[in-house]
Amino acid sequence: KFITSGLILKYSILFIVFNILLQINFHILSSIWRVKEKMRIISIAIFINIILNYVFIQYLWVGWAALATAIWWMNIYIMSEFYLWKTYRVKIDWIFTIKNILLLLWLWIISYIYILPLLNLSNRWASFIYMSIITILYMWIFWIFNYTELQNFVRTVKNIKK
Repeated sequence: KFITSGLILKYSILFIVFNILLQINFHILSSIWRVKEKMRIISIAIFINIILNYVFIQYLWVGWAALATAIWWMNIYIMSEFYLWKTYRVKIDWIFTIKNILLLLWLWIISYIYILPLLNLSNRWASFIYMSIITILYMWIFWIFNYTELQNFVRTVKNIKK
């Protein structure tokens, strides 16, 4: 019954980092009162997503809708990043970004090979427990992998509170 939605999630989860990054950019845009720019970015991306979903679902398969969603997230992130860079000369830390994308890719491959079979063979509660454990493990891995950046973030937040 839920196999199709599981397939879409399985393929789109690799690109979730772009969703997280675009959410950060959107919060920055909202905090500097650039709601119109945010809406323009979303409008363009929605138009692209509608076309991609139609093409992918109509001519390929519903699983390709995950790719359309991933492209949508990447478009929104790139457009918001470009706007922030153009307007405020925000510098992208490419080493940090690529390092985390590669980490996400590695985690996705490991999950696809070793963990996904466990989810396919279990019931909903067992899958929920597995996914909760996986989420906690992912967070620990990200914290360890980005320990220096996490320390800088905590230090910055503490300085803001003062």
